[in-house]
Amino acid sequence: MIFARITFAMGVAALLGCGTIDMSPQGSAPSSFAGLRRIFVSDSAANDSLPGALVREGLKFTLQPNEAYDLRVATTFTDDKLGLYLYQDGRFKARDAVVPTVQNGEEVFRLQSDQLQAEFYVARLLVNDGAAAAARLGHTHILPANVGEGSALNVHLFLVGKFAKLPDAGAEAVFAQGLLDTLTAIYSAYGIVLQTSYDLVNPTSPPVALPFGPTFYPLPGLRIPQTAHLYLVDSIYVSGAIAVSGMILGFAPREAMDLATDPESRVVLNSRAGSPSLLATTAAHELGHFFGLRHPTATAVDLKVDDDESNRDDGFASTTLCIGLTKASAAAHPAPLGGPGGRPYCLYVAAPSCPAACDLDNLMFPYDCSNGVNPQRALTIEQQVFVRTHLGLL
Repeated sequence: MIFARITFAMGVAALLGCGTIDMSPQGSAPSSFAGLRRIFVSDSAANDSLPGALVREGLKFTLQPNEAYDLRVATTFTDDKLGLYLYQDGRFKARDAVVPTVQNGEEVFRLQSDQLQAEFYVARLLVNDGAAAAARLGHTHILPANVGEGSALNVHLFLVGKFAKLPDAGAEAVFAQGLLDTLTAIYSAYGIVLQTSYDLVNPTSPPVALPFGPTFYPLPGLRIPQTAHLYLVDSIYVSGAIAVSGMILGFAPREAMDLATDPESRVVLNSRAGSPSLLATTAAHELGHFFGLRHPTATAVDLKVDDDESNRDDGFASTTLCIGLTKASAAAHPAPLGGPGGRPYCLYVAAPSCPAACDLDNLMFPYDCSNGVNPQRALTIEQQVFVRTHLGLL
C-alpha cells in the first residue's frame, strides 16, 4: 500500500533452519518474490485477498530477529501445514514446515526468525484439498507474540544539499531544530520520548529534487545505529504512471524493515511543502506508516497498491471511515503499484479534498487538511498502542 504524507490523494514449531518440506505444487517455492502479496504485522484491515494468496502463490512478510509471531488463519480444518522460505540473496531458502495449534476456530502457526537481522520470509499453506482450500479460509493475520511496547525513539534528520526555500546562512539549522522540536512534542502526546539530532549533508551541492516512483534513489548521510532517519530534500516529484493531485509533502514505506540498516527504511520530506511545524506533522504521519499504520480511509492509490477492494479502511474501530473519499476500486487497478523492490510506500500530500464530515484531526488522514490552522495530530488509543508495539518490535 502506498503511503506517505502527501497531503494527498494518497504453538509450537519454530523455524529451525533448512529442512525438507512438501514439494507438491501447493508446497513448491514461489516463482517470483516481487509479485507476491505482502502481509503486514498486526494489520487490522479486511485483507480478503490474503487467504487465497496464501494457498496459491504465497505471502511475504518481515520477521524481526529474536521475535516470535503467530500467523493466524481462520479455517474449519486442523491438518494444514505451513511451508516457509527465507528470501535472501535473490533466492528462496526452504525452512522446516510448521505445524499449527488450533485456537478458537483458527490454525495458529508460530514463527520465529533464525536470522541475526530483519529478513523477508515467504509462507505457503500446504493443504490436502487443493484449489478448494481458498474457499474455506477466513481472515489471515500475522501478530507479534509477547512483545512489549516501546516508549523511546532516536530520530536523526539529514538536510541534503542546498534549499531554494532556505537561502540565508544558518536558516537550515533553525529550520531543522524547529522541525525536530515540534516532532518531539507531537510524539510526547503518544507516550513516546524522542531523542533527536541532525546533520547538514553536502550543503554546498545543488538542490536535490527526488522522484517518487518504483526506482529507489539513495541519499547521502551516515546512518546511526538504532535510529530512525528523516531526509529533507529540496523537492519531491512524481515519476512514472502514478496519479497524484497535489504536492507530495513526504513519503515513507509502510512497515519499515528496520530502524537503521535497511536503506529503504526512511522518511523523505519536501522542504518546499511548508513551515517546520507543518513538516513536523508530515514527519509524524510518515513515521506512523513507518511503524505500520494505514490511512483511516483508503485512497485510490492505496487501493491500487493493495489490489484489494476490501481494504477501504484501517480496520480500527476507533477511527472513522470517510464515506465518499474512496474513489476507485481494485477492479480499476488490476496491476498493483509497488515502490522500490516491490515494497509498498505511502504518500502524504497537500489536500485536494478535505470533506468536513471526515475526521480531519487524525494524524493518519491521507490529506494535509491543516490549512495553517488545524494541527491534524490526533491518534486514537488503538493507533497509539499499535505504534508503541511496533516500536518495541524494532
